[in-house]
Amino acid sequence: MSRISRVTVPILALALALSAAVVPASAETREAAEDRQALWITPFEGDRPYDSHVYGTGVVLDPTSGDVFAARYDDDFDERIRVSRLDGETGSSEWEIGLGPDKESDLADLAIDPAGQRIVLVSALRSGAVAHSLDLQGTVQWSVPLSARECEGPCRGAGTLQDVEVNPRTGTACVTRVSKASAKWGTPTAWRLDCVDRNGATVMNREFRHGGADSGDTALAVDPTRNRWYLAGAHLKGRDTRTVLLAFREGRERVWRRTRDLRGTTKTTDVTLAVDTASHRIHVAGHHSAGAHRGNRITLVSWSATGHRKADRAWRAERAHRAEAIAVDPRSHRIFVAAAGTYANTVRVRVMRANGKPIRTIKHTRGETDVAQIEIDPKRRLVLIGARTVAAYTWNGTKVWQDATRMWFDELVAYRAESAAYDQERGRLVVGWSHNDDPAPDTYVSGWQVG
Repeated sequence: MSRISRVTVPILALALALSAAVVPASAETREAAEDRQALWITPFEGDRPYDSHVYGTGVVLDPTSGDVFAARYDDDFDERIRVSRLDGETGSSEWEIGLGPDKESDLADLAIDPAGQRIVLVSALRSGAVAHSLDLQGTVQWSVPLSARECEGPCRGAGTLQDVEVNPRTGTACVTRVSKASAKWGTPTAWRLDCVDRNGATVMNREFRHGGADSGDTALAVDPTRNRWYLAGAHLKGRDTRTVLLAFREGRERVWRRTRDLRGTTKTTDVTLAVDTASHRIHVAGHHSAGAHRGNRITLVSWSATGHRKADRAWRAERAHRAEAIAVDPRSHRIFVAAAGTYANTVRVRVMRANGKPIRTIKHTRGETDVAQIEIDPKRRLVLIGARTVAAYTWNGTKVWQDATRMWFDELVAYRAESAAYDQERGRLVVGWSHNDDPAPDTYVSGWQVG
């Protein structure tokens, strides 16, 4: 045997031994993801199994007590907007109240003002939108109508309510709405921002008429360190889609407006928005399509607090995927964009640096869904995903645990994650679910221990 052969044989043997050792380790890593039951599940069930409409469960957390405030629409009550306080450890109901009495009322969203010890909720009535302030014991402090000036022509009512956010520094609550001059497709729309203080007094009312043919849902965020509000949206402009970001000083006029056009698109898109409170950058994610799922792209555009563009990225999306949620870590400045779609069996979370450069993509493949919620835990370096199921992944993409509560993953009945909130101190994730059927006979809130 030659010297080369004598050397090569042991090396090959060593390589085979190492590869044999590596395979079980890899398999062991894949199997390390545990099946985890929910810490608690609180159902809200309608009285009429085939006729009830119970949906839109929004959740927020009180950082002091760890308790959960959940809001839903339930047409089995005269006061159809229902607000509940749930014990954060057990999910048991501490109180529930109804808001109304208008039977045409609908629920938009809710937010918490920790320093003011209250929650803010906005409902849509036939006559217009109303903001409600409740203390943490369930007492309504005030209910005030928002500005009735929606649009010109035959448009009436509240418009389409979007987001509700609270500036934790000042307690100012702002609401976004989208309204049209008529129900006809292609009619120009207006985006509206209405803000009230802790006493219900108007802080500012702003309206932006973009003049485009149509628009999707808007997004709202606040940078409390600068008392700066950001409103983002997208609309058609010829055969282009224009993404718009508006910056407002609280209680004052608009500071600046920035746009980004994407050519060759024919469908409007919803956007999602996040602010890095350390770098003060604003990140806007959206979805653009040339129609019939052709040329689907997820986009990310980032601007500085002075309106300078800092990132501009687009990547190919799966069939019918849309940008559903965005989160940012102020310490590492990493950006997380979750995309999901009706006909896609995967939720993909793209992890990027502050300049939009991709680091990796996390794939969550537990059931077809058209929504996705994400929360991040910088301390534990976890990404928490809620879609049709819940799972926790490391920032490297390794699944740590997955939902073992099969009621969310049924072949006949599916629930989807409508909202999520994360208690960083206690390591507790809360998800608000909605039923996919219409009528929707029930909804749920579930709690998960992450750490």
